[in-house]
Amino acid sequence: MSISLDRTSGDPVARVMETLRLGGAAFSLAELSAPWGVASGEHETGLFHAVIAGSCWATIDGREPVYLSSGQVVLFPHGHHHVLLDDRDSQVSPAWQRASNENGLARLHIDGGGKETTLLCGTVHFGQSGLHPMLSALPPIIVVGGRDDPGEPWISSTIDMMRRELSAPQSGASGVLSRLADVIVMYAIRSLMAGGDVDVGWLEALRDPPIAEAVALIHERPAASWTAADLAAAVGLSRSAFYPRFTDALGEPPGAYLARWRLHLAANLITHDKLTIAAAARQVGYADDAALGRAFRRWTGVSPSQYRSLYQSHPETP
Repeated sequence: MSISLDRTSGDPVARVMETLRLGGAAFSLAELSAPWGVASGEHETGLFHAVIAGSCWATIDGREPVYLSSGQVVLFPHGHHHVLLDDRDSQVSPAWQRASNENGLARLHIDGGGKETTLLCGTVHFGQSGLHPMLSALPPIIVVGGRDDPGEPWISSTIDMMRRELSAPQSGASGVLSRLADVIVMYAIRSLMAGGDVDVGWLEALRDPPIAEAVALIHERPAASWTAADLAAAVGLSRSAFYPRFTDALGEPPGAYLARWRLHLAANLITHDKLTIAAAARQVGYADDAALGRAFRRWTGVSPSQYRSLYQSHPETP
């Protein structure tokens, strides 16, 4: 993984989004006829469901059910338990008894004899999501597509490409599906940030241009010895104006944010990129592996080597 991002984009939000690392996705195709209901259970990965045909309801504890029609996608970035139903009054079906595997693609069939719905369901792995501030700020459910979404034609076209890959699978189909899923997830996050219903927090902070620029600088140059004064000067503010503005927007001061970002990168380097702890420490701005180890234990409760061992045992570890 390259830590220094290409700065050809002057948009700090785009530069920050480039740091969101997505892993491979696993897919299943659900062919359902009413009445039906499917419960997801809790997952350590993100989950999404694209409505290929038909419609359904998505429910999650504590929120009103959301109606989904053909061409829409619902994303559960934190993998929270949720239920999909053909009708708000339907009951959950014993879906696990009707699962099969065809050509490496899991398929779910529920034949209730009524209205038909087809869903493409997938898991999305966010690299070290527990340490990435963008992921921790996302709501439990995001819906994109539909008539009110300006990107609806684009979302529908992407879903149609996925449908074609599924209907006539060719060599490399899983890779194509994974990349299309990545694009939809990134669109969902961008759409959320562009909308007017983002809660105050990390995503809202990126709407403040000087703060967004400071965040982008930290992400692009984590090994730099950033101080609040340095960042303030870089974004055209005085330190006295910048420090409380940054802290209020992100919920932590610049130094703490820098430390957390360095650890997010270090976690990726020692797991995905398999760097030594000493090499990862130098790359993200720590003097040596001991300094990284002390910071790592403060933030995660385990040493870098223990974290790597946990990841190797459970690659979906957030």
